[in-house]
Amino acid sequence: MAVPKSKRQRILEDVLRRLAFITEANGYSSDLGESVLMGEDPKLGPDDPAAIVVEVAPDQGTMSGPRILAAIPIQVQAIVLASAYESPMLAAEAIIRDIVVALEIDKGEAKANLSHALDGTSAKGFVYSGTGWLTRQAGSEFVGAFVSYVANMERLWGDPD
Repeated sequence: MAVPKSKRQRILEDVLRRLAFITEANGYSSDLGESVLMGEDPKLGPDDPAAIVVEVAPDQGTMSGPRILAAIPIQVQAIVLASAYESPMLAAEAIIRDIVVALEIDKGEAKANLSHALDGTSAKGFVYSGTGWLTRQAGSEFVGAFVSYVANMERLWGDPD
């Protein structure tokens, strides 16, 4: 018997599934769908000069009786090894484009966009909240950019499914 998955877990799995679709064979600029990490630091080098990292911030929730409305902040980062690119920030921006297409547009096997995929699990769906550059730390070999979303979901107290 399969263990039930929470709405939050299903949302995060859908984000990862869509990002895994980023391959040159699927019309994207890279094969970084094979290098998607969640909550981990990438290990980049000459053979793997870029990665996609998904960071999930603490939920923001409100309650109305037994109903919980939760906003899950999700930041998807394009991290690149600066020395591997002539213009590393432009390389990161190209990866951001792929991320946006994978998450926002119906494309091939990625199927329906996230707002539709979250029907029944989400009060307001998947909402864009901004794009920017990550601050390069002193001495760091890496640069990056990000695109942020908020997945809004609804559940009942004591029922994460």
